[in-house]
Amino acid sequence: EFNGGGFFWYDLFNSVQLGLLLGTLTLLALAPRYGSAYQFSALLPLPCLVVLLSVYCWGQTGYSSKRISLEDAVAADVTEMSFEPGLYLDPIGEMAASADSE
Repeated sequence: EFNGGGFFWYDLFNSVQLGLLLGTLTLLALAPRYGSAYQFSALLPLPCLVVLLSVYCWGQTGYSSKRISLEDAVAADVTEMSFEPGLYLDPIGEMAASADSE
């Protein structure tokens, strides 16, 4: 059984952002050939907005979420978003508990 400790989501986010950036750059490269000059100029800010979105998301939650403990994350979610604490399971604790029971 593989347990990545949640780091899969960081790779997934980065991959989606890279795909979105490459897609918008491809669209921007094809716009002069198949579209008008107005369409090309309207698409120019799009790759910049994708990069700004990535930087904003990492700045708001990305870096801090890598360094926060599970207990602090549960406490923040319970107080700010009214999640139930029973919904969270510590993956390392679950593995240790299952190993102890065997």
